Amino acid sequence: MDRRLKGGLPRGASVLTIAGLMSLGACTTSLTASKVSNFDSGATGQVYYLPLAQYQINLSRELKSCELAYKDDAQAALAWLNAQILSARAADAAEDTLKALDAIMADPVLKRGDVQPVINAMLGANWQSQVVVTEGPIAPGVARKGKAQSHQRKASDDGLDRIAQRIRQLDPRPEYKLEVDVTAQVVPSFAPDADHAYSLDYALMSDGLKATDYSVETYAGGILKSVNVTIDDQTGPAVLNVIGGVTKLAAAAGGFPLGIAHAGKGVPFQPFSEWREAQADANKICRSDIRWKLYQRAGLQAQAEAGAESALAQQKELDKLNEEHVKAIAALEKAQEALKELDENDPTRAAVKALVTKSKSEAKLAARKVLDSKTRLAGIQQASEKVDTRLAGIRKALTLVHTTTFRPKRSELTLDLPGADQALQAWLQPDPCKGKSGCKPPDLASLALPISAQAAIYAPLLPNEAGKPTEVRGVFYRQPLKSTLLVCKSQACVAGNAITAPPEAVLVSTQVDVPQLGAFAVLALKNGPFQNNTIAASFAESGALTKVTYKSNAAVAKAAEVFESSADALMKFREAKRNQETAKLEASTSELAAKKKLVDAQLALEKAQADLDKFRETKPSSSSD
Repeated sequence: MDRRLKGGLPRGASVLTIAGLMSLGACTTSLTASKVSNFDSGATGQVYYLPLAQYQINLSRELKSCELAYKDDAQAALAWLNAQILSARAADAAEDTLKALDAIMADPVLKRGDVQPVINAMLGANWQSQVVVTEGPIAPGVARKGKAQSHQRKASDDGLDRIAQRIRQLDPRPEYKLEVDVTAQVVPSFAPDADHAYSLDYALMSDGLKATDYSVETYAGGILKSVNVTIDDQTGPAVLNVIGGVTKLAAAAGGFPLGIAHAGKGVPFQPFSEWREAQADANKICRSDIRWKLYQRAGLQAQAEAGAESALAQQKELDKLNEEHVKAIAALEKAQEALKELDENDPTRAAVKALVTKSKSEAKLAARKVLDSKTRLAGIQQASEKVDTRLAGIRKALTLVHTTTFRPKRSELTLDLPGADQALQAWLQPDPCKGKSGCKPPDLASLALPISAQAAIYAPLLPNEAGKPTEVRGVFYRQPLKSTLLVCKSQACVAGNAITAPPEAVLVSTQVDVPQLGAFAVLALKNGPFQNNTIAASFAESGALTKVTYKSNAAVAKAAEVFESSADALMKFREAKRNQETAKLEASTSELAAKKKLVDAQLALEKAQADLDKFRETKPSSSSD
């Protein structure tokens, strides 16, 4: 193809055929991307990256309560019963023991519908008759003050022993309870994948017989955006509904053993309600500053609720006063109109005039009431705003936020989110059992499990991992895999090929595009002789191919057109060669004729000059005249 027409046809080119023109392999170029594995040696052309998805997960844990408490009131009542029985048995007098047992039996907690059936099922329906027995008649001489008694009630040591032993077997223990609200927020983004960098060497598409229009655009960071795009349909980062999930967490088992009263020392009877409050005050597991913030939040929440109710009631009152004000203004306007229609001498004018005065007074009073109501409402709202601001500050102090970036890979589709252990360290006392005999320290692993969390990618249609295509040249890209991003609390989200977490444990569930899990693909562009083809493609920041256009002409028809044009050109060249000699002869003849005319002109000039000289010589001088 480097040989040019110089004075004639190139050797061997006297006959051109379509097949011969189509077989010119040197006129074929391809759009080629090469993987860049080492930037130390440099890369030729334009470098672009395939994207990878990453997710910033903000996990918030807000402490709601922190206590050592029983599972329910039935368990608490069982422990209370054990403590009171032991206390009653420690009394010095039998009468004091019986009095204490009667007080126990009369406590309202043992008659509650959610407690009585449970206690009876655990201790037996006749447990009360086992601890306090009734004996037969007593003789008058033995009876107190000489009076005969038909029956005698007394505490049964055997019955008390059996009930106490049964309670010890049931072992009602308080539990470390943490009530925590857990929320999760996910922010997706795309970053360049350093392991998948490619260079487009546009110089390889250059050819002396071709005109190349090359245009490649990338996102910030070098992620491929478009190739030869005339209309750029750009797709921005996806904004996932932040779904937040809030769940109340169950507490782990554990706690202190039951306290035992010292023998021989009478302990006053404690009603259940007082005993439980004393237990809560005695068993503090949270740090003192955390407990104080919990008390503050409880008080502020109560104030906020009361403020909201007051604001609602005040708004209703204001609405009612506005209606009365409108009615008062309407009555005043009606009275004024009636007064205008009356003649000065009308006998009813005085009464109507008095009505106008009264209506004015009522309208002013209604307006003042509206103003006062608005002032009260504004004061309530202002106070509520202050409470809300303080409450927000307290809640923030009780909330721990941990931020983690999740970059899923084929080998790492799950990620345990941190922060549970740090939250326990921030909330709990470092040594809650200090100075307490028989105290069992909390099981931190059991407490951390309910407030733990895990992120996972659920991709049931995950393709088999394969390398990039090597047989075809072109622009390499990855079509993202549609997956589900999950954030779950207290347990794994996915097991095997299924979502195993129950709905109440799922904090976040949203559809995402994960390019690093997608399959490789290639956009090929091969330009042969006599071809005019164009490829235009645009990509989302996730790497997804959003638009592709390919145009190509009919190469054989183009080759035929070139062959016809070439044949015409050759015929015209030969005709020009035949006419070349004639043109040269005509040019020579014209040149000789011009030379002859020039010589004739020169001869005529010389003859005229000679005649002039001869005339001057023969002319007579003036003296001779």
